[in-house]
Amino acid sequence: MHNRLVNLKPQNGFTFIEALVTVVIVGIITAAALPAMSNMIQNQAITATANEILNTLQYARSEAIKRSTSVRVCFKRNATANNCLNFANSTNGRYIYAFIDENNDGNLDRATEEELYVSNPLDESIIYKHPTTGAKITRHILFTSNGNSIIDGQRQPRGFIGVCDSRQNDSAGRIVQISNTGRAQVSKITPDSKISCT
Repeated sequence: MHNRLVNLKPQNGFTFIEALVTVVIVGIITAAALPAMSNMIQNQAITATANEILNTLQYARSEAIKRSTSVRVCFKRNATANNCLNFANSTNGRYIYAFIDENNDGNLDRATEEELYVSNPLDESIIYKHPTTGAKITRHILFTSNGNSIIDGQRQPRGFIGVCDSRQNDSAGRIVQISNTGRAQVSKITPDSKISCT
């Protein structure tokens, strides 16, 4: 009988147990990170929508002054709609748009009025809230040729739009505020705010 010498070389790679432990650890870390990631994505949608509203308001005001005419900003459900929606405490504001409202009826007449801007679709999960006291913006904002704002047909010291989602979380919410001089800004909802997401 003859003995064969077997040359045993060390094996490179992972054993099945090592690979299984790695997969379990990655799974645990992923499961722990998903809720935080989901919250971050939802918060980003709120911030992006508030900034889109702000940018549209600033653009419309600038066009009203530049063109020496009235420019209206409002929400609509689809990109081709002509009428401003009542978006009070709803998810109706799928698009925000600005147009020159020649006949001052609050709706876009495509035959005679120029549409200046239509946003990309806004996040469908957004809920627009209104203050419990103070000026509510429920349909539209009109910028006059000197840049002043008229909210829903009335001169108000300021108007507010709350930007929230179904979590009803004030710390994630934003307020778009517009003054009667037409200046707009976005801020976080605080306990002192006129708007709550709840």
